[in-house]
Amino acid sequence: MRSRRVVTVALFVLGVLALAAYFRTRVPDSQGTDNERRLAALKESPDPVVRDFAYGAFKAGTTVEELIAKHPVPFIARHGRYTDLSYGVEPGALWAFARDGRLYYAISTPSGSGSGHCFFCTASEAELTDRQRSFERYRFGNCFQAVLGPAAVAREFTRE
Repeated sequence: MRSRRVVTVALFVLGVLALAAYFRTRVPDSQGTDNERRLAALKESPDPVVRDFAYGAFKAGTTVEELIAKHPVPFIARHGRYTDLSYGVEPGALWAFARDGRLYYAISTPSGSGSGHCFFCTASEAELTDRQRSFERYRFGNCFQAVLGPAAVAREFTRE
């Protein structure tokens, strides 16, 4: 009777270990672990802007002018109370967004087989939508200005 109980317990323990091994290999890592891996990889980036963001040199609330002074930006769009900055080209670019002259959102886009990383975002969904609409007005205003001329665009579109 005792040996039967030992065999039953041993089989149960082996079954639990087999299930644990199965799920360990099948279930992806938690989001936190993935973020830590991405951030560690970004800290080793050859791009100094990406490294500075990864090490926390620029945080939400940093002024746009501080960022531009340290790292001249190849693409900048100022529209209304928003400023969009892009370092690099897709894939693998870093985008930083500011509202009223202060950074509130920064993200690196995926490069190669990797995935992107959000450094910080202090905006609500409504604020992100407002920025997107402002940028669309800016972009379409520039397109129409190239075709129609600045005077026609000034009459038709208002930039916020």
